[in-house]
Amino acid sequence: MAKKPEKLAEELLSAAKWAEKLGISAAKLKKAIQEMEIAPDNVRCNCNYYSSSTIEKVKKTLK
Repeated sequence: MAKKPEKLAEELLSAAKWAEKLGISAAKLKKAIQEMEIAPDNVRCNCNYYSSSTIEKVKKTLK
């Protein structure tokens, strides 16, 4: 019997990609992340990646 597929990992994107998806400027999102002192969920090759749950916290403060 085949195993059920495991739950997929949460999508991690850079701040610029999240800004593009949200329709706001990357600078505005990066500034908000920096002001809130939010740590990235993952760092690869010196690039910071954030999950959707992390970005939701920031998005609430931008409205």
